[in-house]
Amino acid sequence: MTTLLERDLAQLAGLVSYMAVPVNPSGNDWIPAEMLVGDPSALRSLIDTTAPGRGTDDPAVAASLFVQSYAFRLASATLGPWVLTGRVPNASPDRVVIRVGRNRPAGIGLLTPIEVAGVKTEDSDDSVTTFADGALRHWANASLFDAHLDHLIDAVRETVKVGERLLWGNVASSCVTVLRAIEGAHTNRDEKLRVRNFTEGFLADAPHELATLGDLFTLNVGSNEGWYHERTTCCLWYKSGEAERAAVQYCADCSLTDAGERRTSLRRELEAMGAAL
Repeated sequence: MTTLLERDLAQLAGLVSYMAVPVNPSGNDWIPAEMLVGDPSALRSLIDTTAPGRGTDDPAVAASLFVQSYAFRLASATLGPWVLTGRVPNASPDRVVIRVGRNRPAGIGLLTPIEVAGVKTEDSDDSVTTFADGALRHWANASLFDAHLDHLIDAVRETVKVGERLLWGNVASSCVTVLRAIEGAHTNRDEKLRVRNFTEGFLADAPHELATLGDLFTLNVGSNEGWYHERTTCCLWYKSGEAERAAVQYCADCSLTDAGERRTSLRRELEAMGAAL
């Protein structure tokens, strides 16, 4: 029998295929998140295995890129269903497993029994917990940050000299990347605006001043509109061999590039989209 959680996750994967999140995945390649956030040396060892594939021998670069990918996967499994269905799964490390592929966290799975909080439906089971207005965000932040990402960042910085604000900038960027992908997959403008409003509210309520680590904005060129996010910190990708192989010096939203040049490039992309229609 398919559970409500599995249906919520299937809805997410149906909209954005690379955000598929299995429930109770099997196989030796799935690593308990609880082990990673609770054992800095084990986490460092795993990060080190990804460094050659990312093209770096700098632990700070490898750690930064690892955290960015990890946060993307965790945000997919939590913010994804939350913005689509009004229900968010518990993100505590004992309910999460991670799979590493392509030299980065490439997959995430959830383990049952797992608490889901948010909107109930007629076929909701007892695992869905409802909260009064505003309390759901508090519960979700406690699950996502207090119980998980805070410990991940602390574990990374115990063995790697890397800036805390840089890592939280990666988390903010990854969360927004997930939500922008969902917004972009919608064709209905009302749904797009709902995702944008959700994103702004999530960042405003998130700890670690996530809302200050980037700027959300829209650009219009003719009838084409784009919704974007620009970082105020750098993830250090430009120092990796990946950037060299891609012949791209910086990410499109990098804080090290000129804001005017970034906006000009984005407008050109919107113009090209209009010409292709």
